Amino acid sequence: GLLLEGALFPDNTTFVDEAQTFTGTMGPSAADLEIDRYPLTVGNDATTIKGKLSWTGALDIDLYLVDPNGVRVASAATSANPETFEYVVRQPGGYTLEVTGFATLAASYTLIATVTRAIGAP
Repeated sequence: GLLLEGALFPDNTTFVDEAQTFTGTMGPSAADLEIDRYPLTVGNDATTIKGKLSWTGALDIDLYLVDPNGVRVASAATSANPETFEYVVRQPGGYTLEVTGFATLAASYTLIATVTRAIGAP
């Protein structure tokens, strides 16, 4: 089998990445007053969630992952462009991606969320 993040998967397991792209605009605002939320549902076969946030213009924005219990469990809060995180899924359900921050001028961003699924696993 294959040992991945503490879980043992059979030899015949295939890992598949499924990406979703979200786009938005962060308008002129004070820090963390504007929060854009994007729902992300993961099933029992999800192993990881990856987030990648990139933008154009003069922004200071951050990316957070909120679990089904409403707790922020991962973040990409740096000055890098793009910002990224990777989270090992501990429970299936409805997650939320949050983009927050501030901009001196309206600027657009792109968020790519990738869920890796284990196909063929019990």
